[in-house]
Amino acid sequence: MRWDERRLDAYVEYAAAVKEIHALLFRLTAVHRPGSLAHPIDKEAGVALLAQAEATRTMAWEKVFMLGDAATVDAAREWRAAVRKLELIARGVVAESEQWDAAVQQADDARDQFYVAARASLVVGGGNVAQSPWLASRKLSLRSWPPGYRRQRGHPRSSRMAPHLRRGGGI
Repeated sequence: MRWDERRLDAYVEYAAAVKEIHALLFRLTAVHRPGSLAHPIDKEAGVALLAQAEATRTMAWEKVFMLGDAATVDAAREWRAAVRKLELIARGVVAESEQWDAAVQQADDARDQFYVAARASLVVGGGNVAQSPWLASRKLSLRSWPPGYRRQRGHPRSSRMAPHLRRGGGI
């Protein structure tokens, strides 16, 4: 097996692990974020899954750290730090819950930078594949849905953060 194949596997495994943590945080906070499209998860089950996902991410990190180039390792660190900020907000450890949307944007931007660095490391062409601008525009378009649309599908109408989460309460 060639080193670039192992490097690709390491990058994909790390990305999947960080995305799993990111998704779990959205599910854990869904009940506190009216308008969330994430499927809520029970706190106890979610925290247990979060611990498992973090263990998986830690193992995947070691592969990135060993096989990745400096730019990709740095980008991986930044992505994890951005997702960690979401986790601290979700757990109520930091009183910045009103900044959830900004922290999500930061995590999305950091993920894009990881992919830019990983693709450069693997010499993958194809142009810009950034998702952050698309996700931001999608979020704006969801806010313009007709009143009651999300509620018909089991989601509250508002896209603002719930007062409980704004006060620094967490999962």
